Amino acid sequence: MPSPEDHLRQAWHNESVAPLVEEEAPDWAITVLFYAALHHVRAYLSSLGHTEIEDHGQVFQILNDHTQLPSATIGKYRKFYRMSRKARYDCLTPSSWRTDVDTAKRLLTELRAEIPYGPPPG
Repeated sequence: MPSPEDHLRQAWHNESVAPLVEEEAPDWAITVLFYAALHHVRAYLSSLGHTEIEDHGQVFQILNDHTQLPSATIGKYRKFYRMSRKARYDCLTPSSWRTDVDTAKRLLTELRAEIPYGPPPG
């Protein structure tokens, strides 16, 4: 089971990969940015003792039932999750990519600031 530090390493790795695919595959940039956010959330949950998480539904259940995160923060994470699904499954059109990538970057920045675990390595 990954430690909080393992999740943070993966989060920061995902963040570093996103710009590499942003121009050619913005749908995957959105997905990679979401998975960076997921690992920030998992680092936080792991630090609370929630280390054996099987799926996204369980992440949402734990966030809602066992954390002190504000509902607005959980709502941002839920929105980000929906965006990543849209990017992967709904065949985004080029006109929506730029806006969606910018929104994904903003959501990740806000979530990092609001989740009480996850300083950059170093």
